[in-house]
Amino acid sequence: MQKLIPPYLFLISLSLMAGASYACFIRDGALVLNPWGTIAFVAGLVIAVLAKKQFRKIQTTVQTFDTPDRLVTSGLFRHSRNPMYLGHLIALAGAAVATQCVFSAIIVLCFFGACRFWYIAHEERVMLAEFGDAYQQYCAQTRRWI
Repeated sequence: MQKLIPPYLFLISLSLMAGASYACFIRDGALVLNPWGTIAFVAGLVIAVLAKKQFRKIQTTVQTFDTPDRLVTSGLFRHSRNPMYLGHLIALAGAAVATQCVFSAIIVLCFFGACRFWYIAHEERVMLAEFGDAYQQYCAQTRRWI
């Protein structure tokens, strides 16, 4: 299951949402994008990209299942321990709002569950093993999401 990395799950979720939206379009006969959802979608992507760039800048791994070599606590990571996941989640929620398809909300919830209980749970165990007290202190100061 380590091959299903978060960006792939994001793209799969987005594809499923596109299919669900198309089905809603066929049923309802109209597809009007909600501008607030579109703004949230773009904002979420910007958050995820900026967080990834921060990892690249300090030359640490972005890969979920690799062992981290640095504890990142600055920039976006001062406000959220998981800004990449948060950005992807905001983007998916924005897409759901933009398309106004109720089935998309279910996909957003599934993505959230996979992030929280699969990816983040794994990363938190690894981070604790690698960084110990420094990671515990970071967790005490910074929320998991926002």
